[in-house]
Amino acid sequence: MTSENSKFEYAEDVFQSLLDRVDIGLNDRTNLDNAALELEILAEAARNPALAALVRTADVAKRAQVQRLLQSARRDRGLSGEVDPAVTEITMALFDGLAARIINHPELDRAALQPLLRIVLSAVI
Repeated sequence: MTSENSKFEYAEDVFQSLLDRVDIGLNDRTNLDNAALELEILAEAARNPALAALVRTADVAKRAQVQRLLQSARRDRGLSGEVDPAVTEITMALFDGLAARIINHPELDRAALQPLLRIVLSAVI
């Protein structure tokens, strides 16, 4: 997820906004340069405790932001705002995993993934 997240929080319908903007997250997470840098940072964090602490702190903040977005999206669907932490994790894993996929498969068909990501998000939110 990107800096575009802040726009989600102010949308009239957060759920629909998340679905409408799947392409933004998909394109951001499959940017080859960004993905390569992210994976380098994660690899270094596995060896460097100081960097690991920074990465984990950033992840806590990112997880909290995603959790808030999912809570808002659920309320917009007329559901309780309660979000199982596993739903937050799987949502993050869907997008975070795209960085590894683009490194392994640079010809990844992003257009084919968009509708599937929307289906998965609709099912878990």
